[in-house]
Order: sequence, then structure tokens, then C-alpha cells
Amino acid sequence: MIKLVLWDLNGTLLDDIPAWYTAVRETFLAFGAQPPTLDEYFMELEGHQYWELYTRRGVRASFGELNAVYGKVYGQQMSQIVLTRSARETLRALKTNGIPCGIVSAQIAELFKPIFSRLQLAPYFSYAYYPVTAKAEKINEIMMKERISPQQCIYVGDTPSDVRSAQKAGMVSVAYLNGYVPKTLIDATNPDHTIRDLKEILAIVK
Repeated sequence: MIKLVLWDLNGTLLDDIPAWYTAVRETFLAFGAQPPTLDEYFMELEGHQYWELYTRRGVRASFGELNAVYGKVYGQQMSQIVLTRSARETLRALKTNGIPCGIVSAQIAELFKPIFSRLQLAPYFSYAYYPVTAKAEKINEIMMKERISPQQCIYVGDTPSDVRSAQKAGMVSVAYLNGYVPKTLIDATNPDHTIRDLKEILAIVK
């Protein structure tokens, strides 16, 4: 029986990949580097932290400098960002059924807080952790705190790295196909479940 559902934010709960990629692209350009295509980004991300992609493409900037550009561009588009289809309905149903939820996201605090507030997500979550660069470690920490086994917890994300983080933590991995991340990359990670609509989570937790 599933006792806890943990979520990724960008591209999973939020329908924000176009805004996110615009911010990523402009960050590369700001430091004189050729930005990867969306497919290239996710292929190159495999097995690496996101800032390593910038270094490998010749960007010489600090973590703070990268986030400053990314945050400014993403922030300019924030008013247009909405929840993924079925997200609120799914979160409401999980809460009604007494299944707690949490967010484990790499999003930086100055972007996470305003959008979390504007979309009125607080009532659905027991906790939210951000920015998290080592998701598997944070997930393990949460499971220990809640005293639940990995088999009783699922992590829902949209990227291969999300699936691998769940697998590293030994929990149930759920890959959400949002239409932006290449399905071949997701399939290669062998997630426990693959969904196209967040409502499908409700059948998994039964």
C-alpha cells in the first residue's frame, strides 16, 4: 500500500517546459555558449548535475551567476505558467484519501516560493524541499523521517534523472510523459510505471 507520494515540480506538476527551456537557452547564450536543443539537454543530463552541462559546453560561471540569469528569464514568464492538466484534481483526491504528498524539486527558492503561492498549492502538501540537487538522498531522508519503507512511497517525475533518483532510493518510480522529454530516454530507465495523465496516479496508489 502506498503511504506517501513525492513529486517533481517543473514539467510534472507545472506545465512549464517551454518557459523553463527558454530560461535554460538564454542562460547558455548569456555566457557565449551554444545552447543544446531540448532533446540534447536531457540526453546530456544523464548521469550529471545540471550545472555540469554548462561547463561541458564551455560556460565558466558560478552556480549563483547561472541561477541569476535563469531566474530572471524564467521569472519574466511566471505569470503564464499553469498547473499540468489534472494536477489539482489528482492532488485533491490524494488528500481526500488521506495520502500525504511532498515536493522534492531542483527549482531555486526565489522561483519556487512565488509560484507555489500563486497556484495555491500549500493545502495539498505536507512539505516541500527545494532546491534539491541530490534527490535520492533527500527522498531517503524523508522516508526515514516518516518511518515508511521504499515500497510504500512513489516519486513522480518527468525526466530520466527523476526515475533514476527514485530507483536509487529503492522506491516506486513513476515517469510522467509530458510530451517534451523524449520517450525513448524515459523507456531506457525502466520506470515501474509510465503515465500520460496525472490522474493515473490514483490507480497506482490503491
